[in-house]
Amino acid sequence: MKTALVALSLLCLITPMAPASSAPFVSSGISGENTGVTFDGLIDYDESTGVLQITLNNTSPLNSSATGLAFNIAGSPDVTVAYDATDNPTTAGVLESAFSLEAALGFAPFGEFEYGLSSNNSGQNNAQGVNPGETGIFTFDLDGPDIGDLSALSFISALSTIPPGTQPSLFGVRFQSVGDDFEGSDRATAVPGGTPVPLPPGAWVGLASLAGMALVHVRRRVVA
Repeated sequence: MKTALVALSLLCLITPMAPASSAPFVSSGISGENTGVTFDGLIDYDESTGVLQITLNNTSPLNSSATGLAFNIAGSPDVTVAYDATDNPTTAGVLESAFSLEAALGFAPFGEFEYGLSSNNSGQNNAQGVNPGETGIFTFDLDGPDIGDLSALSFISALSTIPPGTQPSLFGVRFQSVGDDFEGSDRATAVPGGTPVPLPPGAWVGLASLAGMALVHVRRRVVA
């Protein structure tokens, strides 16, 4: 009985571990204005709930505010996307609630994306966004019959469409208030930065295996 309780406890610890997959990304070094803005982050996706979370770190060495994201979903799945405009309590100084979701976002000179997230005052020089050294965590709720077919990589593996005079990209970040005078702007692109990490991590998988073996062992004893 004790073995079964231990196994169930391990499974309870494992179950809340979300999301189901993650994919890191990093700025490609390519931007429209070559201002030197940089960033990195992580895409987390839970295919069981359809919750997408994009963590963005502004690593720029100069004044800048990341005021928008642009992304596609690979495979054109049958899903709807909604943005959870709630401030994340762990990102002090960043107002996720200041952003809103846009569809069919133009991201010149890097094409057009299916979805975009923009600060509500991103056209202003003092735009509210993610400043250097800050992190923003943006949460989306996906719904539809295909949410279980997606992974974190689905959101950074489909190229933008390319009208004449543009070049395709996988993921984009818009910057405002760039430079010493805070009057510049830029659009920068990202590439996957590392190998997606299936969750739970290896240690948790090991615990899950042990828990499963314990349950099987108990079940055999009961049957015997």
